[in-house]
Amino acid sequence: MTNRELLERISANPMVMVGKPVITGTRLTVEYILNLLAHGASQTGILGEYKNLVPEDIQACLLFAARALESLEFVGNQGEAPEILDAAKEAERRMQAYERGEMSAKPLDEVLRSFSKERP
Repeated sequence: MTNRELLERISANPMVMVGKPVITGTRLTVEYILNLLAHGASQTGILGEYKNLVPEDIQACLLFAARALESLEFVGNQGEAPEILDAAKEAERRMQAYERGEMSAKPLDEVLRSFSKERP
């Protein structure tokens, strides 16, 4: 499965789980799945507990997290607070536009691309 196909398995909608990224068609957030993995749950255990999930859903959560971290800088980013605030304001603007019916929910990889920095 390509990265794009995996990321299409993740979506965000302000009306589902307060807009948090979820595995499409579920109310399972990416954050929840990552926390299960971080606390020792195995992929097999998660798939056993949530029968509607497939291994690609868990892969999609991991890829989403990796992509989300690509645009963050952990060293020397003290001066970048305005960029974070701008991104938060843009996310809020998009959510309000969605709630007014001015835009449809987008696959999350498209939203991520809009916030990621240009790479040389």
